[in-house]
Amino acid sequence: MIPYRTSTPAALALALAVALAGVSPVAGAQAPAAAPAPVVLPKPDCGTKPDHPGKLGSDNQKRQWRKDANAYLECFNKYVTEQRALAQRYQDAANALIDQYNTAVKEMQAAIDAAAQ
Repeated sequence: MIPYRTSTPAALALALAVALAGVSPVAGAQAPAAAPAPVVLPKPDCGTKPDHPGKLGSDNQKRQWRKDANAYLECFNKYVTEQRALAQRYQDAANALIDQYNTAVKEMQAAIDAAAQ
């Protein structure tokens, strides 16, 4: 908390910002935040990458490779699509929380402004 009282809107806004941020007025008393752990995503389960039969491969080998390669790439595309959908859900949830935070700050600022009048 701020050790003295004042009724100026700027001081009230500063007090509100400090309270909302959870920051102590004495910044040196806080321990530095630990770095977040890296995100480890599961590997896609698409099997092994098919080996191209080469220039000397038979038509059947090339056809089979094309079929296997398309299935392999389709599996990767499905995995990427799933990961993007998951990331979008987290982004949407974060945006909703940001909106709630912004609304709360606006309401508190309006209360501060009303009290200052």
